[in-house]
Amino acid sequence: MLSNLIEPLYHQVNVKYFAMEVLKYKNQQLVNKLVMGKEYDEKLVLKLFRDCGWPIWGFQEYMDILKAIWQVNQTLPPDKEKFKVVCLANDLDGTVLESRRHFFWKLPGSFYRMVTNDKFMTKVLEWEVLRKGEKVLVQIGRDHTHTHYRQPAVKSGKLVAEVAPRFGYILHGKYGNRVFQIVLHQWGMSPDLVHGNVKIQQPLGGLLEEVFAENGNKPVGFDVIGSPFASLRDSNQYLLGSREAGSLRISEIRSFL
Repeated sequence: MLSNLIEPLYHQVNVKYFAMEVLKYKNQQLVNKLVMGKEYDEKLVLKLFRDCGWPIWGFQEYMDILKAIWQVNQTLPPDKEKFKVVCLANDLDGTVLESRRHFFWKLPGSFYRMVTNDKFMTKVLEWEVLRKGEKVLVQIGRDHTHTHYRQPAVKSGKLVAEVAPRFGYILHGKYGNRVFQIVLHQWGMSPDLVHGNVKIQQPLGGLLEEVFAENGNKPVGFDVIGSPFASLRDSNQYLLGSREAGSLRISEIRSFL
């Protein structure tokens, strides 16, 4: 989907930057060489994705996005500005954290490193794009993206802490509605993240899947704020949790979609 968006982003809405959490800022010059070169260097792509912060990030689909950007740049005349890729991540090595049995935030100092990475990524994006007044599409993990929400740390059903502001929250605090979050519908995790081995499950007990099926599973996008979905809560979801679970009939929101 993202690969197919690159050409219309550039030509239809004047977005000339694509930022990726999975690429390290120290490799920015190598990425520039890749997407702006005359030949697409497959060996260089592999080198970049073997140096990801997390070893599970070497997806072919991520590499395909870089190739789509290179292909758009090949079609541009010499006097046109090229489509650029911004590498966001610091030089964190997640292999040690991935190899442990427990979640990384239970390891000494590891959660601090992750929060530091959020601050680092915001500074990179500001320096490379926002200070120039340009637009950018950022591909980044969902938990980095919240603009009005700070993640809870929940233990045995009780709030024990609040995570420090992350990427989207920091940027929205500085740039307001210039920054907004886009999230694809997905299954979520239960509240007790601190215990590890959390279950992935449908939010709202599968209500959204039911609604989409009623509408023929047609593609749809909308602002959650101001929609019939905004007040719904799910005590079995990390991001939707509340003691009062919301309820809504399909008939009430069919017309909305």
